[in-house]
Amino acid sequence: MEPETRIFLIVEEFPYPPYHGGRIDVWNRIKAFKKMGVKVFLLSWYGLKKNESVSETDISVVRDSVEHLVLLPIRRDFRRILSLVRYPSLVGARIIGRAKYQAILKQVVDFSPSLIFLDGIYCGLTGLMFERDLKLPMSIRLHNVEHKYMHGQSLLENKARNKVSIFLALLHLKSYEEKIIFGVDTFFNISLVDLEYYTNKGYKYGQWLPPFLIDKENSFGSAKGNSGAQYNVGYFGNLYAPNNIAGIIWFVTSVLPIIKSQIPNFTVLLVGSNPSTEIMNFLKAHENITVIPNPKTVDEFISSVDIIINPVHFGSGVNIKSIESLFSDRQVVSTSTGISGLPHKVFETFFIADTSFEFADTIIKILKGDLEKNIVSRQGTRLLFDGSILKEMLPLMLIKRNRSGDKEY
Repeated sequence: MEPETRIFLIVEEFPYPPYHGGRIDVWNRIKAFKKMGVKVFLLSWYGLKKNESVSETDISVVRDSVEHLVLLPIRRDFRRILSLVRYPSLVGARIIGRAKYQAILKQVVDFSPSLIFLDGIYCGLTGLMFERDLKLPMSIRLHNVEHKYMHGQSLLENKARNKVSIFLALLHLKSYEEKIIFGVDTFFNISLVDLEYYTNKGYKYGQWLPPFLIDKENSFGSAKGNSGAQYNVGYFGNLYAPNNIAGIIWFVTSVLPIIKSQIPNFTVLLVGSNPSTEIMNFLKAHENITVIPNPKTVDEFISSVDIIINPVHFGSGVNIKSIESLFSDRQVVSTSTGISGLPHKVFETFFIADTSFEFADTIIKILKGDLEKNIVSRQGTRLLFDGSILKEMLPLMLIKRNRSGDKEY
């Protein structure tokens, strides 16, 4: 009988409810670990938005999937400000005080984990602290090339206050990110493009670990054909990130007029978390656009649309919404950016359009019945994201490497 694997999992944001891509990714990985019989001690933070709390119901759901849970508030104190001398603000927000750290360390030692797994770059400093004391193998799952992603978001952001927040998040970020990746034994990339980026820079011990959508087959199985759809197109993704907002504005201002010239009563559904004031004010001026904010899950809305769209033109990592679309039975129109980082066999199941005319023309032709992708061809592709690859990656997480001969960045 194989020895039981016990993981000390450090996550930069409390993963439930899974109402945006990052949470969906983490929550499904936790479910995959449970399905494999892996025991998890979860440490995570809450309160990314000021005054945000976590309900006892949501905590109870997570406790059902892990052995132990420690939940900490995001810091908004003087120590976070002082930490800007050395670390990005989103790292300083997760610094643990000495007394609290020692109390958590004792609990972790009692749990007796086999390894440390970091889910996200911003909890990396905390991970290095625990690795120093526990002397365990440590891996990290990277969601983006974070310094490139945040730089791109800063260029798209228009509000001064948000620009300042992103600027503080960018402080020391590139050097910090490289330090963390060098400090772990194995790093896992969400995106094949990101993995190639780090491999070309000379980093060793990288692997592709895609997002999982556990038990999604049943959730999306009812969405067949176009019967019963209330909206012509639907977008499913957070409604606050600058790149998502820019993509929606591009669709409404550049694509929608072309479509409406042929389909005057064309309808749009936008479903996502934390819609910004900017996007809500912008959408008020446009007819036949419905916004559903902060759903617990997007599953129930899939059957309400004829076509799923992903109009983003900047991104990093992988768009979780594109993988969710793969598990639907709807036609999908996406930009090249929207499917970047995924295996090429995924590309073949979606329509890809990057100009406003191509995007509009593809949607019009689908609605008229002149274009259609074979939905059945998605069945095999979905297996890439069913969580089974995690069993192959687990032995790599248990390797403690001698990094003394490696180049430090």
